[in-house]
Amino acid sequence: MSKQSVDLDFLKASQLLNALLHKAATASIDAALSVEGQIGYDTTLGLIKYSDGSAVQALLRYADVLNDNTLGGGSASVTKPPSQSSVKSYVDAALTGVSTGLDPYPTLFDASVEGTFPSGHTAGKWYRVTAAGTVLGVVLEVGDTIYPTQASPSASNAAHWYVAQANVGEASNSVFGLIKTATLTQLQNNDSGAANYAVTVAVLNSFFASRPIPRSYVETVNLINGTVGITHNLGTQSWHIEMTDGSGKVAADATPNGNNAINIASKVALSGVKVVITGIY
Repeated sequence: MSKQSVDLDFLKASQLLNALLHKAATASIDAALSVEGQIGYDTTLGLIKYSDGSAVQALLRYADVLNDNTLGGGSASVTKPPSQSSVKSYVDAALTGVSTGLDPYPTLFDASVEGTFPSGHTAGKWYRVTAAGTVLGVVLEVGDTIYPTQASPSASNAAHWYVAQANVGEASNSVFGLIKTATLTQLQNNDSGAANYAVTVAVLNSFFASRPIPRSYVETVNLINGTVGITHNLGTQSWHIEMTDGSGKVAADATPNGNNAINIASKVALSGVKVVITGIY
């Protein structure tokens, strides 16, 4: 057997006829293919192989293309690619009975005149509210979209429908919505335009700092010819006291007993005296 040590140039005119590739069993051919571009035939696997300079690769055969509508089922191949036909058949089977998506455009729904949700629903339909209204207790606004939550929704069962709000109005005592926060000026001026605004802790603290709100304690006691103690827990010795009974104002001496109590001294006994103590901060 002679060996060729120089390149052969067929000048793009001469054909190589009846040539055979180097062929051997798997282990032998893989060992022989060591130079980039070298080609051979694996007699064990029936594959044409070549070297890419770092590893031996195998060329794909028609038989290696998977033409199976189940794509291998529970034992899918990690090496065989699927044919277009098998992929299409597999996807078509998987989507049988499944909606392919929503309609491109919504069906219009006038909530101002409708007493129930949409009837005669079919797969893929969705609805856009064109006029506001309340349907089965559900508040619908213009721009809201309505979707069924099951395959055959009942028009008279609100639980079978989901409403996606397109816009949210300002909240009030009776309507859920967005909350705005009031400024200190709006709170101080009792701004009617901010009637539904919320007040933050910071604004409320600033309001109290500029316009303190007194705290009061009220108790009805029986005065004696002597001293009666009252615990008010107002935390201050700066306070104003007013005492009354069924006949009018009552005058008696009141002195602080720490920050949370006072003593009331009287020369006569009086029943049912209402004592109002207002702390001044």
